[in-house]
Amino acid sequence: MNKLLLVIGILALVVFTAGASLAGDYHSGEFLICSDCHTMHYSRSHDMSGATGTEFTELGTGGPFHYLLKADPNDLCLMCHDGGTDEPDVLGAHANGYDRSAGALNEVGGVDTYQDWMGHTLGSTATAPGGTFANVDGLNCLNCHHQHGYAGSGTTDMAGNPVTSLYRNLKYYNDGTGNKGISYTIDVNDTPADLTKDVRERYGPGSTLSDHYSQDNIDLLEPAPTKSGIAGWCKNCHTSFHGATGGAEVGGTGSPPEEWLRHPQAEANIGALGGGHSNKGSRGLGGKLYRVRFMSPTGVWGTQGTAWGDTGAPADLTPTCLSCHKGHGNGRAFGLICATGTAPIGEDGDTDQAKPLCKQCHTQG
Repeated sequence: MNKLLLVIGILALVVFTAGASLAGDYHSGEFLICSDCHTMHYSRSHDMSGATGTEFTELGTGGPFHYLLKADPNDLCLMCHDGGTDEPDVLGAHANGYDRSAGALNEVGGVDTYQDWMGHTLGSTATAPGGTFANVDGLNCLNCHHQHGYAGSGTTDMAGNPVTSLYRNLKYYNDGTGNKGISYTIDVNDTPADLTKDVRERYGPGSTLSDHYSQDNIDLLEPAPTKSGIAGWCKNCHTSFHGATGGAEVGGTGSPPEEWLRHPQAEANIGALGGGHSNKGSRGLGGKLYRVRFMSPTGVWGTQGTAWGDTGAPADLTPTCLSCHKGHGNGRAFGLICATGTAPIGEDGDTDQAKPLCKQCHTQG
């Protein structure tokens, strides 16, 4: 009996430790349920209580599938993440009552509002713009996300801080100096942000979908003044769109830098040069009632619906990829957030024209 208790105790410790070592918002620890995605024999027809219906993930057609999956990866993910109200709906339009921080994916052959030129396209075999990545079997969710979560294990963010939890379970990458990942912090609404992280979530797991995934509750920080964790991650596929000031990818000369070859996604604060390059005064960013998101090293973004004017906008706000694009995409070309600054910013912005987005920061025209 004592040996049995010892074995049970050791197993409990192993299970607890394994759960504690995993990290991420969901699909990890207590939120990682093996039978949601895997089937032992590709024969499941009821749940653990004997009930049938829609309370468990159905088997996909065409199986069995590799890794004991219930369906093809995209189909399996979309069983929960398309049309659901208990999980984030990531494909096309949704009816969950909030503007999604990442926007919406589309599929090959997509029509109507979400077509296959409006952002990241599931099933696409095309080469990523500005890079060499392509999936011959078609882009799938697992190209970007770690389905089981990831605790870090030697991974650091762009500022060199250890990452113990990867934002949204996004996969880590190697930038030539070691494994890198996007770090994040969860702060309850208006508590001070942890400025050493790349991203701030105002509400964590267990909150409503609106609290947890709404763009109004996801802030971009800037722990490394010359780098962007978001841009570093995007560079993993879109290589030539990202790089250091003065380099072959984005260029930039002088101090502050100018004469860019491609739009900077780090190192270039809004209004640093003044004039038409970018403007943080009332003619530019400071005059906008509603602003797209920028990285802030101090955790100050102002109040949406209130203009900063000539003197209120911080001098250290920096644009990055998610300032202009939705991570998944949206109902606009290239996943652009076409926002005039005069109305609340939805997933698409408040217009179908790209020029107003440029005029969030620039005053020409």
